[in-house]
Amino acid sequence: MLPALCFQNWLARFEKAPPEGLFNPHLFSEEEMPSFWNSIFAAVIPVILMAIAAVCEITLPKNECRAGFLRIYW
Repeated sequence: MLPALCFQNWLARFEKAPPEGLFNPHLFSEEEMPSFWNSIFAAVIPVILMAIAAVCEITLPKNECRAGFLRIYW
């Protein structure tokens, strides 16, 4: 705990402002934004794929070809 407190005080001495030009904020218009369903799909597809792999791993026999495919690629 003590080293963390000392390190925090040491870091407080440094300048905290990022260099000019490092970050260029850009506000996207409504046309540039993806649709609601595309955003949901992009967020949910990994969960769906992991759920399918988990169910297949539990239900398929170990020596079946598809089970090996799932273990290699998922």
